[in-house]
Amino acid sequence: MLVSSNLSHLGHYLRSKTPEITTKGVDSVRSPVTNLSSIRPHASHASFIQHVAASFGHAMRTGDLSLAGYRRAALNGDVVAVMEEVWEGKVLTGMDERADKVRRGMDEMKTWDWVFGQTPEFSITLSGTMSFGNIKMNVSSKHGVITSCETEAAGADGALREALSRMDTDLVGQRYDSEHVVRSEDPRIAEVVQWLQQSV
Repeated sequence: MLVSSNLSHLGHYLRSKTPEITTKGVDSVRSPVTNLSSIRPHASHASFIQHVAASFGHAMRTGDLSLAGYRRAALNGDVVAVMEEVWEGKVLTGMDERADKVRRGMDEMKTWDWVFGQTPEFSITLSGTMSFGNIKMNVSSKHGVITSCETEAAGADGALREALSRMDTDLVGQRYDSEHVVRSEDPRIAEVVQWLQQSV
């Protein structure tokens, strides 16, 4: 929701800052964008939130999801009381099942599967400088899970190449996040893992 944003900066914020990533996701389609204040000069973030909260509260109380119902709710001056009633579960008789469904939906939206598990397939190249030299990792992921990983280290000795290969194998099948990286006794691999946790 844009109230009075500088629209000339919008394109900069929407472009990827990671040119090394390739995705199979659907490309974005440019659409016209405007500020809410250009339509309603006195619009504010607070008034927008109040209207949304009132509409939600009205729909939860009455089940009226019509445009007219939302307009009536937007005129309601006691938005805080409506929202407190909804969030504290004090819904009207017969609405308990609907409130439970909303709570279950909210709980589901906090899960890893909901947030990351639907992530489109992508590949990313990560580059870093370690105490033992430069490394480059090519990682592919689908639905938030690593499907392949290949790490190269410039000038690596045989033992390091073998350790990196084991690390790559261990990463396959892990979630692409900072909590599910592999552990290693090898200090060079531990350094790579620490860097990887900060890069993800």
